[in-house]
Amino acid sequence: MERDEFLDKIEKFYLTPAREIMSHDFPAVKRDEPIRRVIREISKQSVDHLWVVDSNNKVIGIITEKDLLDGIKEPLFGEDIAWDTLEIRSLLYRDVKTAEDMMTSRLFKCEPDTRLKEIVKLMVDNRIRHLPVIEDGLPVGEITIDQIIKLVDKEFFD
Repeated sequence: MERDEFLDKIEKFYLTPAREIMSHDFPAVKRDEPIRRVIREISKQSVDHLWVVDSNNKVIGIITEKDLLDGIKEPLFGEDIAWDTLEIRSLLYRDVKTAEDMMTSRLFKCEPDTRLKEIVKLMVDNRIRHLPVIEDGLPVGEITIDQIIKLVDKEFFD
């Protein structure tokens, strides 16, 4: 492949809109879903995350396997802890009752026309693995790191 041809291919790659690479699967649960169902759903679907949506299906958070792992680590106990100010998000101590109790609510989003260059920057800069694609306020799909890596493999290493 010639240099100019390769540079054109890279430019085209970065200009790819989200709509062309997103998955239309959108694993989600309602905010009031009991946490036991959330865990079963992640296990049953063999996914590493679930989006949390409100009653209007707007995305309000995400629960990842890491969130669940954090929820089973042993909290620090000691005599010097001010128990009334301690917030424990623990699955084992039953402090987490619903998806909303466990979710991460700091979300980054993109739109169907957002270019891959912006998507990659957003995901790298914010250390996120999943990005909801939102149109008219509602999820229409998602982009994951796995999808981007597969696209790189297909476009540049096939």
